[in-house]
Amino acid sequence: MKKNPFVPALILGAATFALSALFPAIPKAPGVMSPIIELEFARSTEEVHRITGFDAPGEAAADEKIVDAIRANTAHDRWFIFTYTLFLAVSCLIMYKLSGSPVLIGGALLALAAGTFDFGENRQMLLLLDQLNGDPGPALQNLQLFTWLKWGSIVMAFGAMAPFAWSRSLPGKLLAGFTVAAVVAGIVAAGLKAPLYYIAFSVLVMVLFLLLFLFEITWRHAPQTPHT
Repeated sequence: MKKNPFVPALILGAATFALSALFPAIPKAPGVMSPIIELEFARSTEEVHRITGFDAPGEAAADEKIVDAIRANTAHDRWFIFTYTLFLAVSCLIMYKLSGSPVLIGGALLALAAGTFDFGENRQMLLLLDQLNGDPGPALQNLQLFTWLKWGSIVMAFGAMAPFAWSRSLPGKLLAGFTVAAVVAGIVAAGLKAPLYYIAFSVLVMVLFLLLFLFEITWRHAPQTPHT
């Protein structure tokens, strides 16, 4: 039996899932479903105040437990960024080695770019928290830019892998199909601009990581035919 060529990526994938399970819990203000996701996509000072637990409109005090938990979450995220971007990038490079498709080199670069944008996103999020009682406008605008660049780069990296995965196995077809679904969800979220759609989009992207891991760990069952 041939050795699974995705072993290096699978190690990074396992580390990604382990770190994802260790994110600090964040208390939820009333009406907030996912503090981090909603804050990443926040478009106004009012939304930021709602997420961070301001007692009422005009109050100059957020819930310190929520703010501190978001800061702790951001600190943990710096390690998570390394694992998930390398998981994606190494996966693309292994697929490139197996298929020779140059699109997969682009996918690896997009994965690394996503990590850079994620660090920028975290920086803007911390600046936003520092400016809750002032004018968070510039940090909020920059946060929106880095957030969409990050999520867009991740989805495009999966898109680069989709044709290769589709031709190999059932898990690969699921990966490709859910990639299309994530693209559609991202477009809908960008258009409707509501927390529920942002969360749905992010959940679909998270499912893609699980499907990629499944595709790679079941590789021995996939037909080893040249990619066209």
